[in-house]
Amino acid sequence: MSGLTGANSPFAAMSKGVSLSQSIAFTVVYALMGAALILRTVRGVTHKVAYICFTIFAVFRVVTFILRAVMSQTKPTSKHFLGVLMASGIVMVGGFLLLVEAVFFLNIDWHYAIRGRDRDARRRNFMKICHAIVVILTMLGIVGAVLMLTSLTKNPPDMKQFQVSKDLRIASGSLFLVFCVGVMVLPIVISLQTPHHSRIRRFPITVLLVVFGAALVLECIYRIYSAVKTDGFVMTQAGLDVFLVLPEWLILFPSIILHFDSMGEMGFWKGQRGGPVAAVDRAGEAGFSGVETRDSSKTG
Repeated sequence: MSGLTGANSPFAAMSKGVSLSQSIAFTVVYALMGAALILRTVRGVTHKVAYICFTIFAVFRVVTFILRAVMSQTKPTSKHFLGVLMASGIVMVGGFLLLVEAVFFLNIDWHYAIRGRDRDARRRNFMKICHAIVVILTMLGIVGAVLMLTSLTKNPPDMKQFQVSKDLRIASGSLFLVFCVGVMVLPIVISLQTPHHSRIRRFPITVLLVVFGAALVLECIYRIYSAVKTDGFVMTQAGLDVFLVLPEWLILFPSIILHFDSMGEMGFWKGQRGGPVAAVDRAGEAGFSGVETRDSSKTG
């Protein structure tokens, strides 16, 4: 058990490879992305809730890497190290909630746009349930991370508490994985249910949303593996770059540089303001569904 404390503890593994220069670089990159996302939101982006989540997420990551910069200059044996590590872990896990919410909102907006429907009470209730699930899973991860760190500070380490924390983190990551796989598959399922001409026109948006979902899945795998392992590549800065930073950039960069407000066509953003999704899509999808066309002709 003594191997769980001191310089050879998981605390030391968690700070392995964390460099001040790299943490500062990531802080600057996320700050720039946050500024760009604020600009997109202020310019009247259609998917405002998703972009607000993206923006707050970027702020969370700025705080995360500031804390990791401090961690790089703090010895694992220092009395301040645990506090910095715990704060960094909480902000990191909490930020993932915002990223999942943002991608989920984009998927929902895309679903309503492609169906040409407004959100009724039943669908709003479904969204509330999904949001509640995401929040609960995030809290499980945060509680697990805090319990893990506090268990290792005890002398001797509380192995029972450590195992409970490990189980909570694995459960959180696994359930998040199931949820994010659903987010990744949803655009494919909906796209296959649409007419061929609409499917072709919306193919770029479909691919983009699937990539966003796949990036979330990769980060979920990181969360599970990091809960199982307390050392090794996944706990190093290099592992963090591959399993956490890369997936997040795969989501944020396209969200900044691409314009897909109508959820129908996609191109590079040139400062244009967002427009109403439903109006754009209904105008471009005359006769989108044979059933809907017949119904509309009856009412017309």
